Amino acid sequence: MERVDCPVLMWVTDQARSDSPLPELAIEAAGSGLDLIQVREKHLSQLPLELLVRAVRQLSDPSTQVVVNSNLAVARKLGVGVHLPEQGPTIEEARMVLGADAPIGRSVHSPESAQGSTGATYLVAGHLFETGSKDGLPPIGIDRFAEIVRVAPAPVLAIGGVTPDRLAPLLAVGAAGVAVMSPFTQKATIAERVADYRKVLESPMPESSTATITATINGKPTELPAGTTISTFLAGRELHERLVVVERNGEIVNRSAFSEVVVEEGDLLEIVHFVGGGA
Repeated sequence: MERVDCPVLMWVTDQARSDSPLPELAIEAAGSGLDLIQVREKHLSQLPLELLVRAVRQLSDPSTQVVVNSNLAVARKLGVGVHLPEQGPTIEEARMVLGADAPIGRSVHSPESAQGSTGATYLVAGHLFETGSKDGLPPIGIDRFAEIVRVAPAPVLAIGGVTPDRLAPLLAVGAAGVAVMSPFTQKATIAERVADYRKVLESPMPESSTATITATINGKPTELPAGTTISTFLAGRELHERLVVVERNGEIVNRSAFSEVVVEEGDLLEIVHFVGGGA
């Protein structure tokens, strides 16, 4: 997967949280626009995993690429790609087993890990936002994700709490696409959810989003995509609009105007977030 013109949509499977067998979900999703399916079923032993990967591949669109998480033996036997965890087999080891042309992805959580991923076909970075599958672990956020994108030797997909309404700011800072797990676990809605993401991925980016501006936010210089509104900034950092006060260049911004006020080059923002709770 070289640098992409049209962003990529990956489904990361999770049989334990799905309401139907994965092959049935693959049938429902066929034709809706999936680019990659990562079969991530670490609990399965060799033969059940092999049979599952084979079934998902046969039932998916021919244009949908299938990779298996971690298991080089299954990947080699079935002629599919592999997705490597950050701590696990190296890209070099995977290339020795699968060859120079095999799709090889890797999960990363820091710019340093991304820089050390030479030879990968793509990277998946996260988690971006709070998500049930990473309960208790802090998200990396948009700024750190942007750092990862800048140093990565391969296209970077975003993962972790990335709903369709949170996707555009990530694309604006260079995301090559998105990897999704929880929204694709319900048979009745999987095709609809895939279409929701596909719609955002295929929408033309506003011309202004190709440039960036620098604003000072709570005393820290912060680079943002040009055209970022206060609402977009808050959503990207999981700050609820009802629980913040925003001061822009010395004046309080009316909460009803958050979606209209665009952060400009040189703006000084002070954002106070009130956390619920009592004494």
